[in-house]
Amino acid sequence: MKASSVFATIGAAAFVASGGLAAAAVATSSAPPPQKTVTITLSTGPTGPTGPAGGPTGPRGATGDTGSTGGKGATGDTGATGPQGGFECLDGYVPGILIINNPGGQTKIYTCIEGP
Repeated sequence: MKASSVFATIGAAAFVASGGLAAAAVATSSAPPPQKTVTITLSTGPTGPTGPAGGPTGPRGATGDTGSTGGKGATGDTGATGPQGGFECLDGYVPGILIINNPGGQTKIYTCIEGP
């Protein structure tokens, strides 16, 4: 597999995963059970040649003065309880588990997946 294909696959997986994280943020205990499971496998190509060595480390800068710590502010009032959240997929998508197999292990994400 070409390096560009590997990066495209990883980028697509990251894009899908980020949507899963956003969906997981609104999920509550009332989230529906998954209706579908999709598994993708990412593989790596051969290791490329070692790159050139970097230059020497520069000198460390001086540490600045630490400012004084301010006093603790008053505790605010407790806010009102918000409405209970829910989990909702866009039209054409269903709740599901996305399994990503990669050289470092396996990741499972509860998210919305296209199709019934």
